[in-house]
Formats: sequence, C-alpha cells, structure tokens
Amino acid sequence: MGDETQELDQLREEVARLSSRVQDLEAGYAVRETLLDYAHFHDRGLSDELAELFTEDAVLDISGFGAGLDTSITGREAIREMYAQIDARSDGPPPYKHAITNLRIEVDGDQAVTSSYLMDWGGAATDRGPGGGMYRERLERQIDGRWLIKHKRIASTAELTVDAVSSLQI
Repeated sequence: MGDETQELDQLREEVARLSSRVQDLEAGYAVRETLLDYAHFHDRGLSDELAELFTEDAVLDISGFGAGLDTSITGREAIREMYAQIDARSDGPPPYKHAITNLRIEVDGDQAVTSSYLMDWGGAATDRGPGGGMYRERLERQIDGRWLIKHKRIASTAELTVDAVSSLQI
C-alpha cells in the first residue's frame, strides 16, 4: 500500500510538472504569435488590427530613428493614429518588410518580457542601421487568454549597442 501511494504521489508531481511546462510553452507560443502579428499587420498597413495588439493603456517608445519617428505614445488609440499616419505616407501597401530575429521570451505568470532584433527593409530611416534595431516588449495575458503588448520599445541599433538596448527598461 505504501509503494502504491508513493508511486501515485510521484505520478501526480510529474503531471503537475508537465502541466506547468505545457502552460509555459503555450504562453510562449501565444506571445510569439502576437509579435509576429505586429510585424504582419505593420507591413500590410493594417493599423486598426495592429493597434488591437496593444492594451488600452499601452506605451510605445521609439528612439534612435530620428526626429521624424522618435516618440513616446500612451494609449491604444494614440498608437493606432500614429501607425495610421505612417501608413498614409504610402500610396498603396507600405514599403517596409519587418523581420524579427533572435526572439527571447521570458514568461512569469500573466506577464512576459521579450527582446528581439529588428531588420526592416524600406520605409523611414533605413539609411541608419540599415533599418536595424531591437524590440523590447512587456506583454500581459488578458482574461480571454490573448497576450497584448503593455509596453513596446523600438530602439535603433545604428547608434546603440545591443547590450545598451537590452538594458533599457520596459
């Protein structure tokens, strides 16, 4: 009887560990999808869909790309308007293509912090870096299970090192 109880306890512990790992994997996958949706929507000029990836009170900080692009914006609607203005500069689909690489995701409960390299072809300020930078995000899991961006920092690496950008607070 004691051996069976011990085996059952070990099995329960293993199921709990596996359940936790699956939840972490699912969270990481969902965060990744939000970030890839951001690039997809941005490259297609879908500012409404892009803005829905942010929380209502989100913060967007852009630095190192020059006076025409550097900004700090608070709120989903202000973020939507900024991206709509960027999209309006193009006659047709926006001229940029974003690639997100070296994505790191750290999940802690309902919070996640990410960092990734950005390569952008076409669009504003690509002569500086060439359109290279880093993304740093803090995301929150919503009641419906979606992961939305709470704070996004876009920093050019043309004038900053990767370590300097990685240490920026979000």
